[in-house]
Amino acid sequence: MSNNPILHAAALRGQDRLQEAIDYIESVVNTIDPDFAVLAYREAFLAARDSGQIEVARKYAAKIAVTDPELPSIKGWL
Repeated sequence: MSNNPILHAAALRGQDRLQEAIDYIESVVNTIDPDFAVLAYREAFLAARDSGQIEVARKYAAKIAVTDPELPSIKGWL
């Protein structure tokens, strides 16, 4: 797996290891450069959305919206 936490989470998501992707992001998000945290939250959002965790997806959409409210993938989730 990648040393880049965002790519690592994306790889987990790509392997359909959705909960692992969410858990991984939660475990490392505080170590990620704040300028890139929105990308980490996007990975967690997509994993939550794809696994049917509606409330978790909404939580991540709200975190993303603070920085990037126009991100197309969160439209309709706020």
